[in-house]
Amino acid sequence: MKNHIITPTFVDHFIYIDKYLESAKNNILDKDDVVFCFTIEKHEHDELESITKKYSSILNIEIIHFEMLLKHFEIERTPRELLKLYGKYSYQTLKKIYTMLYIQAERFLVLDSESMWLRPVSMAQKFDEYFSSPFIAGSSISNRKNIDLVMLDAIKNVDYLLNYECDKWFLENFVWYYDKNILNTLFKETSSPIELVDCIYQKSKYNHIKSGVLEIILYHNYIYKHADRYGYNVIDIDEELTKYLTEDNIECYKNDFYHECQGRNGLVELALNYLTPSNVNQIAQLFINNKFDIIRCENSFKGYKLQKQFEAMVKPIIFAASQEHLFGINAQPKIAAKIKSKHQISRAKSFTRRAIKFTFRQISPSYKVVSEMRDMFNAHIHDHYRMENSLRHEVRTTLQGQPTAILRTIEDIKNENTENILQGYNPQDFSRKNILLIGDYNTNMGVYLLSSQADLTFAHSSTEELRITKNKFPNSKIVQITDNFEDVLSELCPRYDLIIHISAINEWNTKLLTQSFRLSENVIFATHISDEHINDEVLEKNDLVESFLLDDERYSFIHSIDNYKLQMIKHGWKVKTKKRDIIGSWPNSPSICYWFCQR
Repeated sequence: MKNHIITPTFVDHFIYIDKYLESAKNNILDKDDVVFCFTIEKHEHDELESITKKYSSILNIEIIHFEMLLKHFEIERTPRELLKLYGKYSYQTLKKIYTMLYIQAERFLVLDSESMWLRPVSMAQKFDEYFSSPFIAGSSISNRKNIDLVMLDAIKNVDYLLNYECDKWFLENFVWYYDKNILNTLFKETSSPIELVDCIYQKSKYNHIKSGVLEIILYHNYIYKHADRYGYNVIDIDEELTKYLTEDNIECYKNDFYHECQGRNGLVELALNYLTPSNVNQIAQLFINNKFDIIRCENSFKGYKLQKQFEAMVKPIIFAASQEHLFGINAQPKIAAKIKSKHQISRAKSFTRRAIKFTFRQISPSYKVVSEMRDMFNAHIHDHYRMENSLRHEVRTTLQGQPTAILRTIEDIKNENTENILQGYNPQDFSRKNILLIGDYNTNMGVYLLSSQADLTFAHSSTEELRITKNKFPNSKIVQITDNFEDVLSELCPRYDLIIHISAINEWNTKLLTQSFRLSENVIFATHISDEHINDEVLEKNDLVESFLLDDERYSFIHSIDNYKLQMIKHGWKVKTKKRDIIGSWPNSPSICYWFCQR
């Protein structure tokens, strides 16, 4: 059976296809045993065929329409609808995965349009070499000084789909071989590709970062989870760098890595950008011994001599993900001159933009303020996600197994900054917990819990609230609490790890909450404070301790909600909700939240 090379592409990347196929024609020795499959949308067919037809007598080329794949797998959406709904990452994943599931073959190599072959090679031999001793390579996320937000979100999404927390980023090279049997088992044990993508969309559609599902991360994480089953060698990039580089070279290498990409990408994904005279031989040996022969090279103009030395030692067969280098076909003088000219123009434009920004900062106070505020905001977001990533693996204090995290006093919080406050927050406290959310239909608590990967069920009393929730969270689990609420809650509450009430203070809600406390050992209560509630008479009547008949010795409360984020604080029991400056879930009025846990 022939080996298949899968390349999903689109019209804006057709400019790379000519070099892609020309390099394949010049270097692949067993052309008859290789099939090139390009997956595109139907309206792009003629334009792609005008490029591929001159190679069709030499190479086996198939053009597959994405619309046909969707029809075959009974997906009632157009490619445009999928792209708009799920975003480019999940869209690309669907194109790649469904192409491989459709084709009658067992082994695949996935390449992007910008790939180029560099030297003569038998692809059948390369397929055999890989599958006779398969491997995956990943670097630790928790060890990183900085972490890209999209990367972190992509890892969380796959963790959620596989119900397995993985600390590795499996995109360190472009040795992207796929085994059809593993793909089939993956989707048999989880769900279909479209259902997985839709699951992540429903979970994160209210997030400001939408990485979707990255197919190579999903595939390699699944193999990593079942390492004993499949026998893949797992290469730890952090250990490999320590093994091959000296201590000084490791420090310099990582400094260059963080300076250039701020925590994006794999540690050695762009290793050719961080070559120095003292590390080039060491990194080359790392690649040789681990059989990384499909790699990425770009920006070769600033370190071409070192990259040329590296390329001669490693002898990669393909440079993937970029054609902005001076190797292979691009080494020809005329082509190299064009690439250098294009690079110089790009650098000039970049320098001009930086100069204009610098000038505006000097002469325009308002621009300076806006620019600095933007930089501060980006830094704050980055620090928060970096902090959140470190907390993923923090050993947390628990009370009888309940998700209370690190309990701290409110006096401590008053004297500490936001970073220390967030010490007690961890989304894993809610991840995969069975949670019953009662009464919430106009706040962001449901959004937060779904984004934290909770197994969430909404509960409402009124028909109107049910309707609003169904529209806001389609395909979610929703139950109705009737007048006979004691029987309903008696049946519901024991099923859940945590009960959350989001409601105003009134007689009906107090009854529901009191019943929840009788049936559950872990309850959160949040309420908003409108103008009519801010008076001593109402506060006295609705004193929480008296209303719920709770024993001060039996419960501690945890006050939280700060723009989706729960911050856990231990405090004394008697509380008067007189402050109006508490940030909460309701946009037009202050709010306060109490988390009650049995001691």
